[in-house]
Amino acid sequence: MFDPAQNLPQRLQERIDAWEHSPPKHQHQVYGPLNAYLSLKFGPEQFLVKPQALLRKETAEGLIGLEDLAEGDGEGEGGDERGVTEEEDSEEVGDVSFESVDSHGVAVTKEKRYPDFNIDQYWGADTDENPHADIVRVVIEVGSSERDRWAVTRQLTEYVDWVGTRAHEKLLAVGLAGNKVIMYSINDDRISTRGRYGRWMSLFDPRALFVEELNRIRQMSMNADGN
Repeated sequence: MFDPAQNLPQRLQERIDAWEHSPPKHQHQVYGPLNAYLSLKFGPEQFLVKPQALLRKETAEGLIGLEDLAEGDGEGEGGDERGVTEEEDSEEVGDVSFESVDSHGVAVTKEKRYPDFNIDQYWGADTDENPHADIVRVVIEVGSSERDRWAVTRQLTEYVDWVGTRAHEKLLAVGLAGNKVIMYSINDDRISTRGRYGRWMSLFDPRALFVEELNRIRQMSMNADGN
């Protein structure tokens, strides 16, 4: 049984459990159940689950050693093109619109990406008076099948680089393809990335490593909240 401690609704439990022996054949089969699960795991008291969330590039210097992540053990270069840069917004001049920042506190730029899911920690109203910008805690990319492993890993490296120092040294990047998962985390003072496990594994691994990592990043985030 997947994450029995979460006490999922029966229908959701059955839907996810079925993936162990009948992996999803397309990413759209994953989106709904995964969104429901994440919304229960990361409740709205402190977190927002954002499907197809807009992610803008961190203006600070990029992370160290990201190219190592792109050398994953997956096969194929399939996948969709949601990571492709959008056309420049008409109101923006050059690379930056000097009049606005997004909910993560990052200057609005013409470079955008749309991970399948972000899980953000947030504080109150999204206004100029709010001293806390939303912090990306988890970023998730879903592939259509195991053939997409390499493409999923490549997109994860870019997303982690773009999040940059906004993660406050607490970020989990997750790739899903079929019923396999890979995870990376920001976990040192230089904000560089290291594969916590560094390989694809079953979502239903008896060690429950995927659930363990979600619980870990949730608890770390709550401890850092200060409330």
